[in-house]
Amino acid sequence: MEQPLGGRVPAAIVDAAIEAAQNALKDAAYATPELARANLGWAYYQKKDVQSAWKELHEAVSRAPGFCVARYRLAKVYLDRGEPDQRWTRWPRWSLMSNGVYSGGTTFGRVA
Repeated sequence: MEQPLGGRVPAAIVDAAIEAAQNALKDAAYATPELARANLGWAYYQKKDVQSAWKELHEAVSRAPGFCVARYRLAKVYLDRGEPDQRWTRWPRWSLMSNGVYSGGTTFGRVA
């Protein structure tokens, strides 16, 4: 939902995205709740509901620390909340092994 050159997403599309993400989270068979939470958080951010955006993006990052898009968007929320130091967090470095399993090492790095 990020728009080139800072364009705004129409409210009807944002509302539909919120509804779709909430429905996905209600579905026990939905395999990637962190993706739904990240999309929900970004939709709230588009509506300028920074607190709800933070809650959903923080949950997405907590569930999937290697999800770089969620971390980037969470960093933007921290900036809007006036908490730029929160962008500095323990950053998991993920590598995909040949058998398709993610192996995480940890390092420190800047989120945004």
